[in-house]
Amino acid sequence: MFSKQEKANFSRYWKGVFKYIFFVLFGFSALRVALLFLYDDAENVTLFSILTGILIIGVGSVLVSVLIALMAIFKER
Repeated sequence: MFSKQEKANFSRYWKGVFKYIFFVLFGFSALRVALLFLYDDAENVTLFSILTGILIIGVGSVLVSVLIALMAIFKER
């Protein structure tokens, strides 16, 4: 279905896009937690909620990155 060149391009695209999306979303999550602590709403922050947020950020970033990489590959065709 995909040539070797397309597979190499896909790998390069999704890794490049993932890096930026993940760090932006991770930054927003860290800012949210910091603001909760700053405004004395820290009782809403648990280890489970932080881990769940990181999991959602990771999975969401991978899915969006793969979709963007696939769009780029199909656009090159």
